[in-house]
Amino acid sequence: MNDRFLRACRREAVDCTPVWFMRQAGRYMAEYRALREKHTLLQICRTPELAVEVTLQPIRAFGFDAAILFSDLLIPLAPLGIPFDFRAGDGPVIETPLRSADDVAALRRFDPRQELGMVLEAIRLLRRELEVPLIGFAGAPFTLASYAIEGGHSTSFARTKALMYEDPATWHRLAELLAEVVADSTTCAPRWPQAPRRCSSSTPGSAHSTRPTTASSRCPTCATSSRRSATAASRRSTSAPGRGTCSPSSARPAER
Repeated sequence: MNDRFLRACRREAVDCTPVWFMRQAGRYMAEYRALREKHTLLQICRTPELAVEVTLQPIRAFGFDAAILFSDLLIPLAPLGIPFDFRAGDGPVIETPLRSADDVAALRRFDPRQELGMVLEAIRLLRRELEVPLIGFAGAPFTLASYAIEGGHSTSFARTKALMYEDPATWHRLAELLAEVVADSTTCAPRWPQAPRRCSSSTPGSAHSTRPTTASSRCPTCATSSRRSATAASRRSTSAPGRGTCSPSSARPAER
């Protein structure tokens, strides 16, 4: 096992700086483009064998020091009751965006071991192939909420901020639910007894669009939920401080 990445995460001495890239699998690779001619992005994310193949493609080609599980940070939305799809040129599009307290109340908590079993199966399959650590990722609650409310990508987040200010109780319920879902989803993978060594990263994504005063005074839930979900994940995973974290631009879901 090449554990250079994990040793760097633990701030231990390494022979050289470990190399990996966010979105290191994707359209720049001919092998990936060939798969996309036959399968949609969601089909690849939801089919363990395909997700494994795409995860391994850049490792085979370049020998990076860590693999990144091929998935999308919006995957937990569908089992919550927020179906979505990817449309060419538009990225993720939410079929029925959240617009009211009733919409939020209708969301259902789920067991990730059942509803996200395809992701866990991909992790299990990767154990057979990988000789490097596996990095997993999850969207921060504000990022997931903004997509669910806006209906897709937004630059102003007007509807999201409107809900935050005009109905803070509903916003808190939604943010708390998403924080719990992220924590559940990122901590269930280590329950696999033979999963490969891994690192989890919570991506701040769209949270940069809120000013500190907005997040702290108007929404203490939003200000703390990302930290809460990341803390829950770190109890069972190794996190790399200052390394390999998504910038807001790289955290944006997009057609790959």
